Order: sequence, then C-alpha cells, then structure tokens
Amino acid sequence: MGICAGAWWACDYMVWMADPNYPPPEYHVEGDESNLDLFPGVARGPIEEITPFHTGTMTRIDIVNHTHPITKSLPDYLQILYWGRPYLLPYPDAKITVLGTYNVTGTPAIVAFEYGKGRVFLCGPHPEVEENSDRDGLPPVTPDMPGWSDPDSEWPLLLTATSWLAHTEFSWNHVFEDTCGRGTTLKINIPHKFFQFITPDRDYEITKATYMQELGTILHKDSELILIAWPVNIRRDFCIAWAKDPQTGKCYLLFDKPGME
Repeated sequence: MGICAGAWWACDYMVWMADPNYPPPEYHVEGDESNLDLFPGVARGPIEEITPFHTGTMTRIDIVNHTHPITKSLPDYLQILYWGRPYLLPYPDAKITVLGTYNVTGTPAIVAFEYGKGRVFLCGPHPEVEENSDRDGLPPVTPDMPGWSDPDSEWPLLLTATSWLAHTEFSWNHVFEDTCGRGTTLKINIPHKFFQFITPDRDYEITKATYMQELGTILHKDSELILIAWPVNIRRDFCIAWAKDPQTGKCYLLFDKPGME
C-alpha cells in the first residue's frame, strides 16, 4: 500500500511538474533510478489545478469502478485530503485497475493491480486522515479554514483495500435494519470484530468493537459512539440495539423484528 509519497516512490518514473528537469518519459524507463518500479507507469504532480504546492485542501475523488472488491460498496465519490501529490498514469499496456479519479482533472488518483504473487494499492491523496476528528492533530474547522471539513470517512476504503491486499475479502456477516421507521442500521463483521452503525443523522465509520461476542453481541464505547447491541436470533434476523453519541448526547434505537424487511 502506498499513499501520497508512497505512491510516488512505487512508480516506474516520477515527473515533478514544477521542475523542468524532469520531463515525462516517452518510453519505459530503464536504469538506476531510486523508484521501486512496482507501478508500470508515471506519477505526475503536484496538481496545481487542485491547490498550489505546500498547501492542502479537500478534493473530490470520483469512484469509477464499482466491480472491484475494494470499491464495490463505496459511494460514487469521496472527499479526500489532497496535499501536493501525484496522479498515476499507467503505461498503455499495463494491467492496472483505476478505481478513482480526481474530479478536477479526470486523472487517476487510486489504482490497484497484481504484482508477482502479491497485490498493490496506490492512492495519491490522504484517505487515512479523519479531518473531522481530533485524533490526527489537525486544526479545527473554522470560518477562516473551512477546507478541512469532511462529510464522509475514507476508512471503509482503507479497510477493503487492506482486506484485498491480504487476500481476505471483507464482507458484512449481518446487516440489521430498524423495522419501526427509525432509519437506523447496524452492520456486523464477526471474524474481524468490526461494526458500522448508521443513523438518519450520521454514518459512523467502520469501527473495531471494544467487545464483540461470537454471536455478534456488542459492547462498545469511544469518544464518538456508545453502542450496546444484542442480536437475539441471528438466524431469524432479530436484533435490538441502543446507541448514544457522546458529542451530541443524542440516543438511537434499532429494533429489527424477525421476518420483517
């Protein structure tokens, strides 16, 4: 997995667009360059159409392939932090899957491909950063710096990418939806002890449960969500869950009655 500078160094050749000493090659590069040569193509950047170099901003990445295991469950686009990094242009005969493109330029931003007995995932922008959380030490969103606001989380992208790289495809074992009109949904992956809780107000990011029992019972608490879930009968699609957002104080219920969809 290569993100930002990691995507640069994984490529066969780098073109630093701000430096005329690095023209784009017209052929496959051979020789003693420092790149890893994993990606059969050229990394070109920074992308001045998005923001000047040495500055960061949120940019829209369009998901252009919904058949690949990494992106099949993602929305049509994501807002991801961009900070002076490349687009990834494969050579014409390269067996590369382009998963996402920069909306501003239409050039590849996220790619995946096989390499020998392994797999490679490269991403120009920063999906690992949660802009609306203080976890990563980012400045808070203010009227003077509104560009950090992020309406979504890219951790589902990283989770499916990691699962694909490890040859362990990720999927939800159970999806419970409230049958009383509350609009709440609970997704559970028991082997990895992950869950995702969705409300009409917010899609909480995929999270590793503080405690998850083998049949799916969840006891979880962190700074963003408190959740107690009891799948009464998994085979009959019956689950009761209570959740609270510690930041807003709002509580949510989920009651998935058996036999009702």
